[in-house]
Amino acid sequence: MNSPLLLMLSGVGPREVLEQAEIPVKVNIPAVGQNLNDHIWFMIQSFKFNASASPYIPRILEEDLEAAFTTYLETGEGVLGQVEAGPQAFHASSRAIVEGEPAWSDVRITLTTMCPLSFSDDVDSWTACYHMELDRMKSRGSVSLNTTAYLDGVRDVTKLVLIDFKAFDVASDLDVALDG
Repeated sequence: MNSPLLLMLSGVGPREVLEQAEIPVKVNIPAVGQNLNDHIWFMIQSFKFNASASPYIPRILEEDLEAAFTTYLETGEGVLGQVEAGPQAFHASSRAIVEGEPAWSDVRITLTTMCPLSFSDDVDSWTACYHMELDRMKSRGSVSLNTTAYLDGVRDVTKLVLIDFKAFDVASDLDVALDG
């Protein structure tokens, strides 16, 4: 997010934005900030486990929590040292197949077993979540300079940046999400 903003503050970027902010134009490059690509991410929760899954569910009993923290801080191991994400599935959507890319997934689905981390030994309360991520969206967003804030003297980059992800601006991205 900061690269396009830094360029614009340096006078490199879309002439209209720079002139609106009264920044001298050194190089007019209209494409600066115009190709923002992000991964849209969904969480589907919570799925309950029954007792047959209990050996596979990371958990910490409340009375063992302090020892678990100590073990992790001293060794980097134990239940807190485990990766939260579990098995992943990579899926090529119908769009990927139609576009001749059936071996290149555009959807990732991850089972997360520590969602939320259970402090209970009651297997009925153990849950998991599924995360779905769209990895190859066609929608492109933009990053620009908040010229009004800049002219008002704001210099905090978090207040100067204007971000428009334009998620699902390309209709087939929503089809991919539904396909996943």
